[in-house]
Amino acid sequence: MSGSQKDKAHPKHNVRFPEGQSDECNEIHVVKAAAADSDIEIHAGFFKMDHKYEINFALHDEHDLGSDARFEAADDSSLKLKEFQVKTSKIILTLEYFPPSDGEHGVVDEFFKISSPDGTRAIRAVFRAEILGRDQGTPMLKDGVRCVQRPTSSTSSASSH
Repeated sequence: MSGSQKDKAHPKHNVRFPEGQSDECNEIHVVKAAAADSDIEIHAGFFKMDHKYEINFALHDEHDLGSDARFEAADDSSLKLKEFQVKTSKIILTLEYFPPSDGEHGVVDEFFKISSPDGTRAIRAVFRAEILGRDQGTPMLKDGVRCVQRPTSSTSSASSH
């Protein structure tokens, strides 16, 4: 079956990328936020529920937060700080992400803030991830993202009953 015939036979399985983004672009995107509740959006790509990921990326320190800057996320956040460094106008983050496994899939937003020690300056960020359900295949991970834990076979077989 040719490529175009295959696409017509299974149209719901095609991956669609936002306009201006191609499937060759495999970097985590950090963009200015359109919403008033954050300064930047981090588009981290696709993640599989019940898996744990390590995510490495850098942010431009446009507020000069300094080497004593603090990372803050909600206590119930699925996003945890693993490592944090401020180097010459860049903030380098290593985060751990364990997507919600409550059966919900789709776009998930996790909010966090990096602030100066006195709290007067801050970068408010939204970490945006697309969560795939258990039966939706394996995502291609962006550069800087790696899977560090998969469900054990007893966990995955128990959850399928």
